[in-house]
Amino acid sequence: LKTEVSKSSNKNEIKLGAFFVIDIDYFKQVNDNYGHERGDTVIRSVAKVLQNTFGDENEIVARIGGDEFAAFCPDINDNLFIENKCQKIRNLMQEVRYAEDKPPVTLSIGIVNFRYGEDDSQFSDLFNRADNALYDVKARGRNGYEICE
Repeated sequence: LKTEVSKSSNKNEIKLGAFFVIDIDYFKQVNDNYGHERGDTVIRSVAKVLQNTFGDENEIVARIGGDEFAAFCPDINDNLFIENKCQKIRNLMQEVRYAEDKPPVTLSIGIVNFRYGEDDSQFSDLFNRADNALYDVKARGRNGYEICE
């Protein structure tokens, strides 16, 4: 993921890209209340949703640790593209549950859009900006997304 972001930011043409940091809401409670096996099942289900959402040829999604994922879209048109991705995730997540009698699993998502070719942002800078946006979502109650520029 880091390599692809770096390669994209070195291009000569100016394009808009988006970097997502995605966290499963209240995941620690799943492991504490239902066990690690159930937690692993939830992680695999979320991974499938994200693979389905970020399935275009140039898009990349990866688990970056624990209950956190990242995705990179190297060539987007505008924020509407990002909003459509987030809505697709929300729709697909309606089927993912910790238990049959529980509401759907929710995600908090921080996104940074950036212009590579003119913006010399490094991977760590993009990650930190998206991660800060994710924590803003969590501070507002989770189950949402925030786009920063």
